[in-house]
Amino acid sequence: MTLKKRPLKPAANKVSPEDAERFADRMADRIYGEEKKPAQEVAVKVVAEKMIRTTITIPESLLREVERKAFENKQAGIEPKNISAIFRTGADMYLKGSTKV
Repeated sequence: MTLKKRPLKPAANKVSPEDAERFADRMADRIYGEEKKPAQEVAVKVVAEKMIRTTITIPESLLREVERKAFENKQAGIEPKNISAIFRTGADMYLKGSTKV
């Protein structure tokens, strides 16, 4: 006697890729149990120049401070939101002769 295979039924609770993406965006970069803060409107600087990768040597404490600041900026929805952008901003200010940080 052979057993007949039952036809596969589609899962009733299947999640669409769009729903999964929305959920991932909502959960990204938030501390466990904390709701994501609404993003503020920010002016985005358009960079026409090609970006290149480089390596720098800095004290570990400086890197930790910059990482913390980038995380805070990303949570608040303000620029600069990543480590590279913070260093680019600092280098631009230095080269333009600005002493404000």
